[in-house]
Amino acid sequence: MKPDTTEIAQLWIDIEDHLIPFLKLDAHLRSVYYHLMRRSRVVGQPTVKVSIDSLAQATGLSTQVRQHIRTLEAKGALKIVSRDRTGTAIEVYIPSEIPGCVKTKVITNGFNLETYDFYANPMGRRAIIEREGGRCFYCLRGINSDSAVLDHAVGQLVRLDNSYKNIVACCHECNSLQVRHGCRRFYS
Repeated sequence: MKPDTTEIAQLWIDIEDHLIPFLKLDAHLRSVYYHLMRRSRVVGQPTVKVSIDSLAQATGLSTQVRQHIRTLEAKGALKIVSRDRTGTAIEVYIPSEIPGCVKTKVITNGFNLETYDFYANPMGRRAIIEREGGRCFYCLRGINSDSAVLDHAVGQLVRLDNSYKNIVACCHECNSLQVRHGCRRFYS
């Protein structure tokens, strides 16, 4: 079934925002990938059969095309299904079919883990302490909700971020050492 224009627009966005940076595709690889995508998935087909000569002519890449197809296959963007005298059958993958390419944000019942303020909300505080296993992030002493202090791994002056990625639970002593030493970590 041929995708509609909204699906094609989202596919283009996913290719530009996710696939190209994820697979580190240069201009030549992009040209081959886009041509194969246009001849397959955009018209509703998972595979395309092309001759190397016609693909080289269409992309303007001459004899390099064969190597570009191999590189795209090694990167996981496509799979060579078969080769014969009539051409090469290639299965082209969209970004969502490539493991790790499109990162999805988990939203459940309107809860967005990426934007939740773990510093200000009591439930977030408990979640951070549980994540640390009831231990100080720095010295590993036992802590609980009464004795724990939340600390920013990257200080608020550098980045305003109260997400789970930037908040750690620690004991009062370690927190005061962090403040006194200008937020320098003391792992030695």
